Amino acid sequence: MAGSGSNPYLQAFPEFTPDPRASVVTEFERLAGIKRWRPSTKKYRSQRRQYLLSEYDLNLGNLDKENKLEDFQELCRKLGIKNVPTSMTKCKKV
Repeated sequence: MAGSGSNPYLQAFPEFTPDPRASVVTEFERLAGIKRWRPSTKKYRSQRRQYLLSEYDLNLGNLDKENKLEDFQELCRKLGIKNVPTSMTKCKKV
């Protein structure tokens, strides 16, 4: 799934120039590098979650309406996660 240059989440980071051809994961990793967010931190995980949910809303629908396990699993598949979790909690963590 390619990233969206129109993701409102990215407007908070004027120093970041989105590449609409890059994958969602690649775009977040690039942003995290610029912001110096390390994967082992709460900040990184929190920002990654916000970014991915924003991309999901933009491309697949709004998760706030119905938080269905199937929707989160579909997001995991689209992000290339090999072992798709079987619970909401695990989906949100990955």
